[in-house]
Amino acid sequence: MLLPRIKTSILKPATFPKDYIDLIHETFQESFKSYLEPHEQISIEGAIYPKEMLISIALTGTVKYTTCLASMELNTKKYTLDNHVHIMIDSMGSFFDEYFESEREVTLPEVWTKYEAGEDYVYMRMSTQNEILEAKADAILKT
Repeated sequence: MLLPRIKTSILKPATFPKDYIDLIHETFQESFKSYLEPHEQISIEGAIYPKEMLISIALTGTVKYTTCLASMELNTKKYTLDNHVHIMIDSMGSFFDEYFESEREVTLPEVWTKYEAGEDYVYMRMSTQNEILEAKADAILKT
């Protein structure tokens, strides 16, 4: 589960529409397939909290994961959810363009950082933590 950037929300997130997951996956798979290593896959996760939308795009399939996380404050008076998704994936796409073009040398900070996205802002951060291995390790340590 994606944790909110805005700490005011204690509610569980609303289900992120599967159509959005599929759209983001297809877009990134098609755009970056020539850069993916043989066992590498693109994994998408999303969450909608009362005040923000979050999207995680991870390169998985190897021990080291590269995950780009984006957060945008919800402004449903100005944008539809579709608009929020498109603004965020444009920002994340720009990151992955630079990331692959620089032979995976470009990184984002590991803390939420504000970036301009037209008239609005998208907050992004990066993680290299392998969430699947972390969950397995946690499960082993609990037993």
